[in-house]
Amino acid sequence: MNNNEYIELVEKKLDQLNANSLKANSIMPFSLNRHLNGLYDLNYGMDVIAWMLEPRELWQLVNTLCILDILGGLKNDNVEA
Repeated sequence: MNNNEYIELVEKKLDQLNANSLKANSIMPFSLNRHLNGLYDLNYGMDVIAWMLEPRELWQLVNTLCILDILGGLKNDNVEA
């Protein structure tokens, strides 16, 4: 895959993660920042999760986050039902 394809897939996965976080009453969405050198940062709300990643590395990280979300590992335990 080329870099643009990786970024398209990452954006789709982040949309999926953000939709799931809204269901869990979390108001801090995942977002991307692109640097002029073509590298990316992954943010969760105001916090930087990963800094200066290549598109392929970013794709691997976001896929891991999606797997953890599916397995229930990204639950926000601080939210009261």
